[in-house]
Amino acid sequence: SYIVNQEFHNAHQIIGVLSFQGFFYGFFMIASAGIWKAKRTDLNLYTMLLAMFLGVFLNWFLVPSFGILGASIATAFTFSIWGFTTIFISEKFWGFNFNYKVFIFQLVSTVTYVSMKLNYQESLSFYTELFLTTFTVSLLLITSLSKEKWKKIEVYVRNYFYN
Repeated sequence: SYIVNQEFHNAHQIIGVLSFQGFFYGFFMIASAGIWKAKRTDLNLYTMLLAMFLGVFLNWFLVPSFGILGASIATAFTFSIWGFTTIFISEKFWGFNFNYKVFIFQLVSTVTYVSMKLNYQESLSFYTELFLTTFTVSLLLITSLSKEKWKKIEVYVRNYFYN
């Protein structure tokens, strides 16, 4: 009844960390809009070179001690720095007032959740795990919407249930 063979069951730790790479790559794609709008795509080369050198250094530093988990942490961290660097440059060309506080809060919440799952996987009960997952997802959803969006949702809910 398993999707993968028994040999891959312990890969959940690595996959959890590596999932951040995809998130940060998506973040990079959105963050690079200002660079594209300003027609300064040459700057992408420099951000990629920075990310490449950082990735090589982090792998050199982390892999001997942590093995494949160190490599996945290095990859995720490299992509995060790439995304942040890109957004700082993009903001210079096309000030879209990115909400850093919300993003950092969401990032810290997610990293905390993944860390707890990795470190306490065996000792968490089903209900504790369900609570942590629901709580984290709720935090991410709540902080993703602006006050104006929440007002629209409130008006919609009131109209739907009270009319």
